[in-house]
Amino acid sequence: MYTVEIIDTPEELAVLAPHWDAVFEADPEAEFFLSREWIAQCLAVIGSNWRVLAVRSLRDAGQYCAFLPLRVDAYLSKTHQEFCNELLMPGLLNWADFTGFLCRPGDEQGALQALAGQLQSMPWARLVMKNLLVTPARLDAFLAAFDDSAFEVQRRPRGLNRDGIDNDACPGVALPGTFDGFLAERLSPNTRQKLRRLLRTVDRGGEWRVTESDRASGARDIEVLLGFWQRAWAEHKGEDIGRLTRYYRSILKNAFDADLMYIPMLWRGEQPVGVLGHFVDRRKGTLLFKVAGRDPDCNDISPGLVLHAWSIRYAIREGFRSYEFLRGNEAYKYSFGATDRRLVNLVIRTRSLRNAAEGLDPRGLGEVVEQCLRYQQKGQPEKAEVGYRQILRQDPSQPVATFLLASLERQRRMSGSDISD
Repeated sequence: MYTVEIIDTPEELAVLAPHWDAVFEADPEAEFFLSREWIAQCLAVIGSNWRVLAVRSLRDAGQYCAFLPLRVDAYLSKTHQEFCNELLMPGLLNWADFTGFLCRPGDEQGALQALAGQLQSMPWARLVMKNLLVTPARLDAFLAAFDDSAFEVQRRPRGLNRDGIDNDACPGVALPGTFDGFLAERLSPNTRQKLRRLLRTVDRGGEWRVTESDRASGARDIEVLLGFWQRAWAEHKGEDIGRLTRYYRSILKNAFDADLMYIPMLWRGEQPVGVLGHFVDRRKGTLLFKVAGRDPDCNDISPGLVLHAWSIRYAIREGFRSYEFLRGNEAYKYSFGATDRRLVNLVIRTRSLRNAAEGLDPRGLGEVVEQCLRYQQKGQPEKAEVGYRQILRQDPSQPVATFLLASLERQRRMSGSDISD
């Protein structure tokens, strides 16, 4: 027997911390992007529009056994011309490469069915689950609990992007106990020889050397990394490059400050020529490569090969069990002996295309007000009025919707236009 609690305040989430950590450590499928530290950062960015579904096992003295974090959003349905709620995976706001469930072994069937049952009683029309790294058994247990007459499951494989990269592929390398073992067991003779030669070059510490970021150098090294990344992607990302760089800076800085990053930098003399940024998951013994930057004018050595070899050697020395290249099947990853895991992307929709439970999510009404105000500012008052009236039918005392609807009605009277109910 299982029960589900809905956690929706930072105070309640803080109480869950030891329970979250215990389930995370026990779950063999748990990944860095479901760690309490990562999810807490994501929920802080979201503000109040989040929920955590927490499952307790009544046969085990009410111990927590599963968690599903969710972000709550709203959108205007084109079909029904009314606002509906949407649930999403919150980790993606911080560019998580993997999402999924946390679940204690032995509780998968009952706990995931309980999660699905709780979801079906909540107000949403669309549940978007991207980048799920989940075993078929877990996913089947979760999906089988949805009522087919009321809900539709759509699987949406991402396919190749415009650069021909499959971002549903997640290459990773299981690490042996020694670096010599890695070279002998995972690599081709040519690659093994090349990496040995490159590492000897930087180990000598002459013209070429590698440093590892510490508290004194971390901020500088992140800026070097982002500078290289921005140069490489500026044309590709266009006008978004400044915003994306600022967001990357926030993610990397927060992770570094929390001691969750490993950043090796390759130098030629006093000039940095390459940097890698990794997330560090000490609980699961995983080093996760997230972002790279290199000097495009450095052509007499491969910064990427040097730094990945250096990082894998570091990971093995520190006792890590795997080296993850995260999403994307770029060819160079397989030269290190990587094998793929596959992500699942799916959308669960109500067949009515309306919220499963009556009304909008009560704690998400402020988000609907903000969307309506944006419609109003863009010269689409009829869409704004739909939302204001929908909110006031549910909460007649909502002050902001009351004021903004009144202002729309005054504008209509003054202009003589008709956007009536």
